[in-house]
Amino acid sequence: MIGEIVLIEQELIPRGCWMYGKITDIIVSNDGLIRSAKILLPSHKIIQRPLNKIIPLEIRSVPEEQVSPNHDSATTTTKKVRKQPERVAKTRAYEVIKDYEQGLEAPSRSGSPSFAFMLMTILALLSPTTAQHNLSSITCYEGQVKIVPPHGSFNLCFDNECRLFPKTSENLTFTLPISPKNGHVSVRLVASEDKEDNIDELMLRCDRPKFCDHQYLFSKSLLGNPHCWPVGAIATIAAPIYLAIMIMISVFYAVSKLRGRISKRGALKRRRRSQPRRSSALNFELVPLPNITAISICAAICTVTPALACQHGHMRHTADLVCKDQSECHLEYNRELLFNKLQSELCIEIFHANKPIGTAKFTKKPVEFKCSKVTESFTRMTTTSVYHAKRCAQAGSCNDDACERVQANDSIPELSKAMHYPGYSGCFSSCGGFLCGCFMPQPACSFYRVAHEPISEQIFEVFRCPHWSPTVIIDFELNFLGNHTSLSESLTPYLSQEIDGFNFTVISIQKPTNAIVNKRFAVSSNASFMLPEDFRLPVECYTYSQARDRFATCPSRVRCECGNSINNCLCPEASMQHNIDATLPFVTPYLQIRVAANEITASSIDEEVVLRVQSRILRDSAALTHYQKCELKVSSLTGCYDCEHGSQLAIACTSATQTVVTATCDSQQFPLNCGPNSENTTLQLHFEKAFVKETCLIYCMENPTKFILQGQLHYHVTLPNASIFHHNSHTVGIKHQWFSDISFPDMTPLISVLKHHWKVALAGIGATLALSAATYLMGPIVLIYLAKFIIRILSVIISSLLSCFGRPCKTVGTAREQEEEA
Repeated sequence: MIGEIVLIEQELIPRGCWMYGKITDIIVSNDGLIRSAKILLPSHKIIQRPLNKIIPLEIRSVPEEQVSPNHDSATTTTKKVRKQPERVAKTRAYEVIKDYEQGLEAPSRSGSPSFAFMLMTILALLSPTTAQHNLSSITCYEGQVKIVPPHGSFNLCFDNECRLFPKTSENLTFTLPISPKNGHVSVRLVASEDKEDNIDELMLRCDRPKFCDHQYLFSKSLLGNPHCWPVGAIATIAAPIYLAIMIMISVFYAVSKLRGRISKRGALKRRRRSQPRRSSALNFELVPLPNITAISICAAICTVTPALACQHGHMRHTADLVCKDQSECHLEYNRELLFNKLQSELCIEIFHANKPIGTAKFTKKPVEFKCSKVTESFTRMTTTSVYHAKRCAQAGSCNDDACERVQANDSIPELSKAMHYPGYSGCFSSCGGFLCGCFMPQPACSFYRVAHEPISEQIFEVFRCPHWSPTVIIDFELNFLGNHTSLSESLTPYLSQEIDGFNFTVISIQKPTNAIVNKRFAVSSNASFMLPEDFRLPVECYTYSQARDRFATCPSRVRCECGNSINNCLCPEASMQHNIDATLPFVTPYLQIRVAANEITASSIDEEVVLRVQSRILRDSAALTHYQKCELKVSSLTGCYDCEHGSQLAIACTSATQTVVTATCDSQQFPLNCGPNSENTTLQLHFEKAFVKETCLIYCMENPTKFILQGQLHYHVTLPNASIFHHNSHTVGIKHQWFSDISFPDMTPLISVLKHHWKVALAGIGATLALSAATYLMGPIVLIYLAKFIIRILSVIISSLLSCFGRPCKTVGTAREQEEEA
């Protein structure tokens, strides 16, 4: 062991930070055993440590030989001598250890580090930005997204939801919400282009947390998805059944007591009637109404507000082709199309002789709104500074009652530099005399001016948008008699526009109320912000030229609380730089606000638009119908029912030529693209039940082609307009599910689970009935005492466990043995 390089264990310090050294001597105790060793440290200091605190750096297979004991000596000693084996080839690591051992044995000398090492250290200190840049990353694990930010501001996007973040050195963690489709989320990180460290775009597809892994006990979502946790769903339904039984028992008990009182009152009345009346005065008594239980139940039912959720799939419209003779036909179409956030695409099929001959497709893009602004003021980015100067009595501007005469706009010669910035002046009396550095004993004057110094040349225009002018963008595609026409037009509401034989008119548009569009905006050439309602601008100028050329003359709107000390001035935070969360562009899942050429535009998908279409198309009616064979590959439905996400369906259709056919199901109608390359169509459908099994028909030939539309959908509770940047949990809280959400799950999956797990269901029913009977028989007082008894037992167990974990537990026998030894 002598000469070994070892680690020295140190308490409360990680293993990577332990000291190391070389064993120089082994200490043999009086009993002949080796218990400690002397170690030479790199600082040439020798310390002594026990063997259990010494850890060798490498494990070597070295035979040990026992030295025969010396019988002549009185004390028998046994020494272990390590025999160093001969090694033919030595590794590079062992050579490094030998060099280090030689360095320890050499005399200590001080010297300057090498020039290369110093140069590398200086370069590492001068380039922290490069190190920060190289460490920027996106990692995903079990529904958590960890962002290591770059140096400077950056944009972070989750799918289509983006947000601008300021410069930060802290890592960001976001929680992905569950989705009934168990899809992916595209996470994209882009650094700002105006920064010095222009970082390439980082993108990663992160898996959402599994839907069934986050269904909790006693939640409404577990009742709608019992297949995720059958036992938990049965326990969840048993709890309200137990409460209902207890309520019924309480009601029956109250009714029986009430009937007993009524019967006693009736018997008392009969006795009084049988007795002779001593007074002719009439007695008035309050008597409960008959059938009070039924009346109470009816009143409770009437007070419940009915809530019905109705969602429709793709609406289908048809047009008629009218033929005057065998060579000339025209399409007569005059219909009103309804678009909303759930239905942004409508397909119209053109028939002739009950056969489809073409399709017209209308797609509503997000509605664009342009701000009609009303300017309130102009301002610049500022920082608040307090200038102050003290003058003794009768010195400088400190004349008689000078502090009382100072006004907010007064110019003070001692603070001439501060007069170049907007702000306000003030003064208060301070101590005078020799102790305060003044000759006169009168109070001195402490002049101050709160100045708002501009930190940039950018001029912000502050305005509101009392009116937003909408523009509806419609994409139109027409496939008719082998000809394809596509166009995109911007429509102004209530104004007709004729395009290629079609007359489009937006006859109605319903705009939802959104508090964001009523806020104030501050816009400049390089930056734009949304201002909170309670935000006060430090400086407000009346015109653009005043903010640019005469900024010092602009009035100040912010006051600081200085009291009687300049050092204790408290100024409100009134800088637009701290409104990073409201930096434009502002993007949410349902609303996007952007700036272009100092103009505010917003786009939204929540609007409800009614579009009227009028057309008359002349075409040759010869050979209009063409039959061909279609082959379908249909996937199962995935998603949720009675929710905004809807269900997703993928269908691959193969036909001889490119065509569009219509699938007609029991409750849905939707178009399908067919072609020789097996065209794939992904649809979003909306259902109101969990189990879906419908028969669908498509007419590719004279006889229809059938396929089955089926799948099991999830019950999904979501927060309205919730942003992924504000999610703290994968799911919605149980409190929100029961008390804020008005929807209720379909009980068909729960019934199916009860049938499949009938043994667990019977056990749950038996436990519920037994608990109800125990509650009824034992009464609430016994239950309270039982609960107190259980709580006491648990507290004793927990306290004993804590005492055992805090210090070693000792038995009685061990303690007695220790007393005897003592």
